[in-house]
Amino acid sequence: MSFMAMNSKSAYALALKYILSSSQIEDGGFPTKLEPGFVKTAPRKSIHECTRDDDIFALDCEMVTTRVGKELARISVVDIHENVVLDVYVKPKNEILDYNTPRNIGMDSQKYTLSSLKQDIVDNNLHVKAIIQDILAFRGSLADLENLNEAGRAKISALRKFQSHFFDRDSFQSFPKPFESLFIYTDVIHCNVFKMSDFMDKNSKSAYALALLLSGSQIQDGGFPTKLESGFVMTAPRKSIHECGARDDIFALDCEMVTTRVGNELARISVVDIHENVVLDVYVKPKNEILDYNTPSSGITPEMMANATRDLASVQAELLRMFHSRTIIVGHGLVNDFLALKLIHDHIVDTSVIYHNELGAKSLKNLSKEKLGRTIQ
Repeated sequence: MSFMAMNSKSAYALALKYILSSSQIEDGGFPTKLEPGFVKTAPRKSIHECTRDDDIFALDCEMVTTRVGKELARISVVDIHENVVLDVYVKPKNEILDYNTPRNIGMDSQKYTLSSLKQDIVDNNLHVKAIIQDILAFRGSLADLENLNEAGRAKISALRKFQSHFFDRDSFQSFPKPFESLFIYTDVIHCNVFKMSDFMDKNSKSAYALALLLSGSQIQDGGFPTKLESGFVMTAPRKSIHECGARDDIFALDCEMVTTRVGNELARISVVDIHENVVLDVYVKPKNEILDYNTPSSGITPEMMANATRDLASVQAELLRMFHSRTIIVGHGLVNDFLALKLIHDHIVDTSVIYHNELGAKSLKNLSKEKLGRTIQ
C-alpha cells in the first residue's frame, strides 16, 4: 500500500517505521557534520506551515558534473497530496563539464540553460522589487536613501548586462527559439518594475526615481560626458540658489539639434518639472552656420531659428541655477542631449536604457503610445 493512497495520519505512522537508524545514516555516507556550506534542519517552528501528519515529502535531485565533482542542477519536491511544491533548476557554482543527459532525463544543455537563466531573472526581479519597497517606505536622510538604492541599481545593472550579452546578434541567433520568449519575459519584468505612474505622490516618485538611476559604469559606457573639457559645465552641490525643494528635484529634459560644420549643435531645449510645469523652452542660436535643420526628426525650421537669441552659454548658466549635482534628470537617449548641452551630470534616468528589446532601445514614439496612450512625432 503506497503512502499516497493512505490518509495523512496513517501514512505518517507507517513512514515512521521505515525511518533509517542512526547507524544506517552514518554507514550510508549521509552528511552528519555541519561543515562549511552545509545546513541542518532545525526543530519545528511557526514558519513550518504543514501540520504534523502532513510532514512527509518525496524529494529527488539531478546532478551535473563540474571540475569539483557532482553539483546540484535540479531539485523536485512533492508533498503527501501529490502536489509539486518545488521544481527548479539550480545554477552550479563551477563550470559544467558534463550534463549527464542520459541519466538526467531531459537535462539537455539548451533546456537547462534556458531554465536556469530564467530562474536567475526571477530571483533578481524579486530582489529589485523588495529593494524598491524598502526605498518607498524609507524615512531617513537622502544620503542614506541613496546608499540603500545602490543595491537596487546593482541588481538592475546585472539584469541589463545579462540581456545585453544575449542580445548580441551572433550570440542571440545561436540560441533555440525558446530564448525569444525569455527576453520577452525580461522586458515584461522591466515594464512592471519601472512603471512610474503607479506611484503618484512626489515623495514616492523621488524615491522610485532613485532606484532607476544609471550606474557609474552605465554613464561611462554609454558615452555621457564625464571630463570637464573646454566649453563643458558640471552641476555643483546643492546651494541656496536652487529654488526647488529636496523632494521636487526631478526634471524631464529634451533637446533638439541642428547640423553645422562641426556636427550637431543645440537648437532647442525644453525642461518640465515633476508637477508637469514647463520651466524652460527656448530656441538656441548655434555658434556655427546651420547646414541642416533636421526638420523631419527635430521639428526645427528656419523660421523658428530666425528669432533665436539665446546662446549655449546662457542656457548652461540657467541650467546650473536650476539643477544641482543630485537633481534627477529624466529623458530618452539623454547622452545626445548632454553632449549638445556640454553638461556633466550623473543623476540620470534614461528610458532608452530602461525599455529596450532585442533590436536595441525602444523609440520614444512607441513608448509614448504603449505606456501613455499618446501619439507623438
